[in-house]
Amino acid sequence: MSWLTQLQGASFRGVRFDCQDTSDSTQRDTASHEYPYRDGADVEDLGRKARQVKLTAVLWGQDYERRLRRLIAALDQPGYGELVHPVFGSMRRAQLTDYQISHDAETPDHCTVTMNFVEATPADPLFLLQLPQQLAEALAQLSKLARELGIEAFAEALDALRNARDSWHYAKCWSARSTRCAACCRAR
Repeated sequence: MSWLTQLQGASFRGVRFDCQDTSDSTQRDTASHEYPYRDGADVEDLGRKARQVKLTAVLWGQDYERRLRRLIAALDQPGYGELVHPVFGSMRRAQLTDYQISHDAETPDHCTVTMNFVEATPADPLFLLQLPQQLAEALAQLSKLARELGIEAFAEALDALRNARDSWHYAKCWSARSTRCAACCRAR
């Protein structure tokens, strides 16, 4: 079975185009450790580098200018987008690095757009691992904040209770019209 039978419609950010050719490349990231008086090197595999994809789109026909404008608008948007590779299928995070549009005098209703993409992979936080001292400082700050908020909440609750007691006491004094209580209410 050849790739011709499995060919998919190429597109970038939903804008379809015919594809004249593709070129894909990738490399492994390695670290070589060489030592004196020892032949060769200890090579450490650090993972695959980002895939590089080069596509040449062909736009032709009476409406090729309209389709070219739509493709340029999709290419000029910032950030990565979904690229549907005609052979390998969807690449969800393809970052366009550059593109080139070529017109030829012999074919006035035809152009080619050469696009270069790099596979984008969101990075992990650089300092994900925290040292014990950093964790202890963060915990101390959080406990101090919790203590202050607790004291504040307790003071607000106590004020609310005092206000409720005073309101009840004044209401009781007013209803009884007590002279004995009027003296204590004036004192407050």
